[in-house]
Amino acid sequence: MALKRRSLFRSLGLGAAALSLPALGARRAKGADDVPKRVIFFYGGSGSLPGSWEPLPAGGAAEATETEFELNELMQPLAPWRDQLLLFENLDMVSTRRDPTGAANAHHNGATHCMTAANRLTGDRAGDVSIDQLIARRLNDPAPLTRLPSLEVVGSSWRNGAESSVLYSGPGEQVPFLYEPPEIYDRVFPGELADEGAALRRARRDLVFGFVRSEHQELLRRLPSADRLKVEQHLATRSDLEARLGLGSGREDLWPGRDVIAAWDDVDFGYNVPPSGKDAIWQATSELNIRLAVAALHADVTRVATVAIHDAPAYTFGYADGDFESDNPHDLTHKVNGRDTWQSADPDARAAIRRQHLATMEKMRLLLELLSERIEPDGSTLLDNTLVVYVSQIADGSHSTERLPWFTVGHCQGFFRTGRYLRFARAEDPERSWRTDGRPHNDLFVSVAQAMGVDLESFGNPEVCTGPIAEMR
Repeated sequence: MALKRRSLFRSLGLGAAALSLPALGARRAKGADDVPKRVIFFYGGSGSLPGSWEPLPAGGAAEATETEFELNELMQPLAPWRDQLLLFENLDMVSTRRDPTGAANAHHNGATHCMTAANRLTGDRAGDVSIDQLIARRLNDPAPLTRLPSLEVVGSSWRNGAESSVLYSGPGEQVPFLYEPPEIYDRVFPGELADEGAALRRARRDLVFGFVRSEHQELLRRLPSADRLKVEQHLATRSDLEARLGLGSGREDLWPGRDVIAAWDDVDFGYNVPPSGKDAIWQATSELNIRLAVAALHADVTRVATVAIHDAPAYTFGYADGDFESDNPHDLTHKVNGRDTWQSADPDARAAIRRQHLATMEKMRLLLELLSERIEPDGSTLLDNTLVVYVSQIADGSHSTERLPWFTVGHCQGFFRTGRYLRFARAEDPERSWRTDGRPHNDLFVSVAQAMGVDLESFGNPEVCTGPIAEMR
């Protein structure tokens, strides 16, 4: 029987992408009752509205304290989880002010640093790995723990929103977001691993591999050295590859049916989509992709996820172009956060932007509801074992990277002491005496990594990072 080179590759059933996989090694053993930790980065884009997110004094007190505070208006959707919050005052992207490479614009200034905290490669590209990818890489080294090291999804009213990623696998190497729910579903819950035909396909590959090993060593010897090496790599790593495909087995009963994305069939992506249609797209991609990310974490398909929710479109928060002498919502955001604009003092203009931010926080509420509803094998909730980290490109519409409105939700299996408001001191900027620096956001990411079991003492620019935030514990 003649087995041609092309037929051999086809019979192996392992695509070209499989060749690029490193040797995976043996799977790590773990007890059946072990419940893994997970982390979700919730990217809110343009931050928040100053004066509407900061904790308020409780019970008539003069000021909010570490444990006695009330949630401000934009944080009210998270009131049920008040005791699981860690809120921060004076958390800054100090790294943006130490970067010798100028940013292409004010948005790139934050976008290149918010998840990397490192010097830029170019004006619009980050110069190092983002924290989510570092954690995913460390968790899956030296052997894979999950089938997908990480998952990145976005909710947006425009398809190209998936391209504006702040995540990096390395210098200049952006990690794109997945946008359309069917694409995400197929990646997270591939039919080949679930349908009845999978067993037949695996059996056929078993026969082919055995046949190649026992009967066609001569064919392998006749192949050019480069091709022979590829086939030998296939054979040598086949068991490891199938182990990767089988990771997470035992939780397949948690996989949702495809009806979880049924609402996507009603979304209209035609030309000249009306404002209400853009709202429908934003609502659908945000809600469905959040549900898919939570399902992926619960089924242990991955333990690291990033959910980006772009700013809600105009229709969602009752804005029309031209309102408040602004061209569009983006323009209004800048004017409301400006220092010398009448919109910054206009209560109606501020209320409009507050509603836009509130729409994002409602998606955070949905995420927390889903995490709270999912029950783990030991009876705990998925939220009990998950750390949610709210991040943003900038602090607010003025493009500031100071006083970031960031926070975390979840104690991550008791790692953090939650229900607290942490206020950091400001120190004089060594390069500009007229300016002060808050706590570097690098430090928050070190604490997040340690909560996930990653051995890390510094992240991003080492001249900026001061280590984990001890006050969080």
